[in-house]
Amino acid sequence: MAGCSVQYPDGASVCAAIGNNPYAGGFIYLVGSFYAGELTPRERGALVPAEAHRARISLDMRGATYRWIAPYEAMPPQGSAAVRGRLTGFVDNGTPQLDARARPVRDFRGWLWQNGQCRDLPPKPTNQTSTGTSVGALTGEAAATDCLRRTHYSIRLPVELFREALFRKDERLVWPPEDLGQMRVRVEMLAPGEDSRPLFDSNAPGAQLAASLGDLSRSLLPGERVQIRKMGSDEASAITLKGVEVQAEPSAPWLLRLIRWLPLEAAGVGPAAVTPVAPTGLDILDTPTGNYVVNFTGHLRGVEQGLAAVATRLSWYLGAMLAAIALAWLVVEVGLIRR
Repeated sequence: MAGCSVQYPDGASVCAAIGNNPYAGGFIYLVGSFYAGELTPRERGALVPAEAHRARISLDMRGATYRWIAPYEAMPPQGSAAVRGRLTGFVDNGTPQLDARARPVRDFRGWLWQNGQCRDLPPKPTNQTSTGTSVGALTGEAAATDCLRRTHYSIRLPVELFREALFRKDERLVWPPEDLGQMRVRVEMLAPGEDSRPLFDSNAPGAQLAASLGDLSRSLLPGERVQIRKMGSDEASAITLKGVEVQAEPSAPWLLRLIRWLPLEAAGVGPAAVTPVAPTGLDILDTPTGNYVVNFTGHLRGVEQGLAAVATRLSWYLGAMLAAIALAWLVVEVGLIRR
C-alpha cells in the first residue's frame, strides 16, 4: 500500500487497497488519518452508535451497495499518552439505533489510535499574582485536553462477492478483479451526535496524490535548497534536496545590473543598501510518521539571472519594434520635407 495515500487540504489522508486470504476470502483495506479532539468511546452493549466516535463506510460494486457502521471502543491504556482502541463493525441498516440482536461482522477488523501531541500548541500560561494560581496554566490544560490530535485508522472490510469468487470451482479466479476501477468506497469519520459534521469524508473536494521527494526536488529552482529532518534527530540524519543547476541563458550585463539596482520592498532594502541575504523559511510538518522540521533556503542570484535572461530575449523584439517605428517616422518626415 506504499505510495497510494491521497492527501486532503485539512491534512487528512486515506489509502485504499484490496487483498485476499485463501482461508477467509477477499478484503478491502483502508488506512489513513485525520484530526480529532478527545475520542468518545462506545460503552459495551450500547445500541446507539451516535453516542461515540465512529466510522461509516459504504461500498458500491456490481450494482449493490454495502454499508457498515463502526463505533470506537477504547482499549486499556498502556502507559503512554497515545489513545488506542478498536472499531467494531456492524451492518448499517440506516436507523439511528442498532437492533438488540445485532452482532459485529465477524471478519470486520478496525483500529483507531491517536497521538498524544496536539496539532496546535496551547496558549502560553500567565500567572495570576493575586491568588497564586495560574489561570493560563488551567487554560493550557483545557486546551491540551480539547486540542486536535492526529488520529489514525486501519480498517479491513470483508467483501462477500470477493469471497464467493475465491471459492468458486467452476470459474478461474481473476485477481485483481477486472471491474476494480468501477468500485466506489466512501469513508466517513464522525464525532458523537446524529447531525454532527464529519471529521473526515473521503468524498470531500481537494484530494490529491501526495507529492514524493522526487517531485519536490524537481520543483526547486537552481540554487534553492530544502532540508528535512525528523524532530528531535540530529543534523546528520537530515535529507537535503537541491535545485538542479542548469546552464544559464545568455543575458545582457547592463540588464543584469539594472535588475540588481531595482529596490526590494519585501526585503526592506533599496538600491543603496547592502546586498540582501537569501530568503529562508522554517516550518514543522505533522505527518502520520511523526513531526518533521523543514528548512528552505532560496537563491536570489538565480532569480536575477532568470529575469535577466527573459529580459534579454524580449529586448531584441523591443529594439526591432522601436527601430521600425523610428524608420517609419523618418520616411514620413523626409516625404513631408521634400514637398
